Amino acid sequence: MHLPVFEPPTPRRSAAARARRRGRLRASVTRMAGTAASGRDRFTWKPTSDRDGKVVVFHRPDVIRVELRDSDGRILEQGRAADATEAGLRRFRFTRRGDDYPPDLIVQVRLRNGSVDRVRIPDPSQYYQ
Repeated sequence: MHLPVFEPPTPRRSAAARARRRGRLRASVTRMAGTAASGRDRFTWKPTSDRDGKVVVFHRPDVIRVELRDSDGRILEQGRAADATEAGLRRFRFTRRGDDYPPDLIVQVRLRNGSVDRVRIPDPSQYYQ
């Protein structure tokens, strides 16, 4: 009589952990600014900051890099990390005003866990949250 062999289930790793293990980054689908997903992630595009009149991007605390890319994916500028907000959001500053960037701008955000998130900004001169 043969008894069935019990094998404990293999623990599942997160998608980001699997991507790091393979040496690749996971990229999410590009989404439109102002969607429910960007609100949940606390993403904000401010085309004209109060401080210097230039673009500022606010995002959750685990963001390590923010890049602005054109619609073809070319890097236009990398944001400079600045002080955090009172709400604990990371603030990234840029050197130009929102209306100085081309339409359909892509904000590419790299998170501490290795994943990459992209948000499309149809009109960079407008405020998006």
